[in-house]
Amino acid sequence: MKILLLITLLFFGLNSAAISQNEGEDQQLDSLWNLEDLNPDDYDFTEDFPMTYSKGWFPRPLKTTFGIGLSYGGGSTHDAASKMRSKSFVQTYNGFQGGYGFKDDQEEIKKQGSEDFEDEYPEPTLWDLGLTGFFSSKYLIFEAQAKYSRTHGILSSIDDTRSFLNLAGHKQKFLEGAVVHIADHNIRLSFGLTLPIYGAFVFENYSISSYYYIQAGVAFEIPISSSATQYFQVLDTKDDLRYGNGTDTVRVMHDVKLNTLTDVRKSFEIALGGITDFNVVGIEYSFRYSFMFNSMLTDAIWKQHQFRLNMGIYYNIHR
Repeated sequence: MKILLLITLLFFGLNSAAISQNEGEDQQLDSLWNLEDLNPDDYDFTEDFPMTYSKGWFPRPLKTTFGIGLSYGGGSTHDAASKMRSKSFVQTYNGFQGGYGFKDDQEEIKKQGSEDFEDEYPEPTLWDLGLTGFFSSKYLIFEAQAKYSRTHGILSSIDDTRSFLNLAGHKQKFLEGAVVHIADHNIRLSFGLTLPIYGAFVFENYSISSYYYIQAGVAFEIPISSSATQYFQVLDTKDDLRYGNGTDTVRVMHDVKLNTLTDVRKSFEIALGGITDFNVVGIEYSFRYSFMFNSMLTDAIWKQHQFRLNMGIYYNIHR
């Protein structure tokens, strides 16, 4: 029992000594980090990067920027006219309407002396290529475009009063269509105000922005070269009836400039698109719709709807 008591007392004694030693070391270590003795000038501090941003619905550009880029657009046109008559055309029975008013594949043209169709016939398409510049304030973005554009327009008319003598010697009615196809080379100028509707603008030592937008503006097309073709076409009895040239189509006007062509076409334009910007370089994509508020002719009402998909890349000159 005495031996066991001595061992127990020895254990507690050694343990107390170890604890006392550790407490002394802690006090000594604590004394090394006396905050009153620290000098801020002896240490280098790095401040946080300054950041300015706007995000969510209707974000603001926040800073004044200027950029320029290259853009390409492609799409289609839809011509608006009703029972139109003009001095520029060979007259038709019912006047002209916009686009093809024919059914099925009646607009396709038969090859000469054959029942096969030609590979091509006029279609209402468009494309453009040019420069885009933009200037952004703290709230809105102003955009201007200067482009070369190529547009095609289609007018048509159907005459149901025509007839011919068939192989049986009987008088047979047929539908005769008339088509006007206009192909224009234009200088296209457009100006619009852009409102960001959702996204983010972030400015640090570098800048990143990504947002969707709506845009409204005006466009002006100045034809620098214009050629029109008018032809008549058999619509419903293509296999039984041909004109004297061996086809179902006969031209009455070919690649001429219309006498009553308007010098400047004016349009209202709206766009819905998006922009992704990586500091100095950005990409833009948009769907654009424009509608003329004056006529393509001076003596008749012929307007045009234009639908285009636009893609562009630009460089930020000032940010």
